[in-house]
Amino acid sequence: MDTPFTVKPLLNKPLAEPCLVKCILFDLDGTLIDSVPDLAVALNKMLVDIELSAVAEELAREWVGNGAAKLVERALCHHGINGDELKEIHTKALELFLAHYANCCADKTVLYEGVAEALAEFKHQKITMAIVTNKPRRFIAPILEHLAIDDYFALLLGGDELTHKKPHPEPLLHCIEALNMDACNVLMVGDSRNDIEAARAANIPVVAMNYGYNHGRPIEQDKPDCVFASMAELAKQLAN
Repeated sequence: MDTPFTVKPLLNKPLAEPCLVKCILFDLDGTLIDSVPDLAVALNKMLVDIELSAVAEELAREWVGNGAAKLVERALCHHGINGDELKEIHTKALELFLAHYANCCADKTVLYEGVAEALAEFKHQKITMAIVTNKPRRFIAPILEHLAIDDYFALLLGGDELTHKKPHPEPLLHCIEALNMDACNVLMVGDSRNDIEAARAANIPVVAMNYGYNHGRPIEQDKPDCVFASMAELAKQLAN
């Protein structure tokens, strides 16, 4: 069953035509899950390993959203490591971070409120769902399995599987092709400027959640087609 979705934007003009949603591409961190507690633990263990001071979880929250390598880079730059020194230490620091994260990636990570119910509703609506994240692939399945939502997704795509990651459109276009979907029937759902820019470049509509990780910038300023405060609100609109 095709699901009509007439965009009702908060700040910017609606799409010229309603979108028949047959497929939703979801970002993961900051959209479906709050993973910062575990990311912060791994990040701080890495910093201690290289004899730097740990940082507050809320500071780490501001750095999340562009993949593991960028998260580590931001943490190192915060400690004044730049230029050639950054190039020298970054590879080792990233390896340490990923090793620590592998041991704690699902310890404190939780679903945002309403996500489980919304995914069940999308499945009921026969919408194909996929994960398109900048998170390394090897962490996706363990987290989804731990949170008991792994059966909802037809495709999982990590940030280390293609040449480019979001905000480049390649991951979105790859999923659209792999799932044999028409772009006009695909909706991107994310929480950051990366998701919006990737969707715009892929020429598909994009919905943003306003509770995620956008480096302290209100997501409305990046002009998605629509902004929601909960996944349940999106599921309700798609059901109408």
